[in-house]
Amino acid sequence: MRLRREGAMRSAHMSNAGGSAYRPDIDGLRAFAVLAVVGYHAFPEMFPGGFIGVDVFFVISGYLISGIVLTDLRRGTFSLWIFYQRRIRRIVPALIIVLLTALAAGWFVLFPDEYRALGKHVFGGVLFVDNFLLWQEAGYFDSEVKAKPLLHLWSLGIEEQFYIILPLLLWYCAKRHFQKLSVVFIICIASFWLNVHYIPKPVVDFYNPLTRAWELLAGVLLCVAMRHVSAKEIYLKLDMLLGKAVYDMKVTNDGRGLNFLLAVFGVILLVCALLLVRSRNPYPGWHAVLPVLGTMLLLAAHGVCVPKKLGGGGGGFLQLKEFWRIKRPFS
Repeated sequence: MRLRREGAMRSAHMSNAGGSAYRPDIDGLRAFAVLAVVGYHAFPEMFPGGFIGVDVFFVISGYLISGIVLTDLRRGTFSLWIFYQRRIRRIVPALIIVLLTALAAGWFVLFPDEYRALGKHVFGGVLFVDNFLLWQEAGYFDSEVKAKPLLHLWSLGIEEQFYIILPLLLWYCAKRHFQKLSVVFIICIASFWLNVHYIPKPVVDFYNPLTRAWELLAGVLLCVAMRHVSAKEIYLKLDMLLGKAVYDMKVTNDGRGLNFLLAVFGVILLVCALLLVRSRNPYPGWHAVLPVLGTMLLLAAHGVCVPKKLGGGGGGFLQLKEFWRIKRPFS
């Protein structure tokens, strides 16, 4: 019975990568991202690095959306039309409410030239191209953007532009039997190089979907890697090596020790991003590596830091208790 339960735990960690299984830890990451961004805009002196929450969202989005596409491809039920229908049903109703509310409120509080500018951004929001409009007007950290009530639509534009390309890419790789992991990795590296290349042009670097794609592709890369045929074997071998290195006793090789270590480093990287990244730094550039890598590690950890009573996987506080039974150095 115990062996069967452990085997199920091992399989669940890999097979649910980016799939439809509910993960409370991802909701926790989303909450962190929302609070960070809201904190940055409401209290910029208290949360000067809060804008990194958008990068957390990008990684989560790439991870989840690729999981949906890969699952449908594996089952042979993938349809571009159904995929885009889902996106429309999920995004458009709420977007229309936001845009209509902005237009109604703007009619009473904005000057005519400001209202005309708002109308342009409403149009850009409908077409998911607001990042291109902002690209031509002002940087995200410039003082004049405070008068743009639809500033937040730049990230939605980048996400939706990415969603147009990603399913086509994964579908084509599956049809041609290309190695999805290699293809995604190469494109991710190319996008990151472009991001670094445009550091001297911060406005272009910030709003350009090509310089931001690597953040979403980081989530895709993680999802594809965790679904690879050898992923579980490699993961458990690393967990076994970790157990031999730090545990004072023989432990079950079920991946939880490695999960916890990934979660710890992921939290550290996100905290460092909040404390160290500032709007005066070229962004995304090299600085975005902190929140992107931190989010990847927490997604790979599969919710190990979420207590069982709150619905978390991976052993919750029990794993925390077990992990600290480590050898003292040189003892």
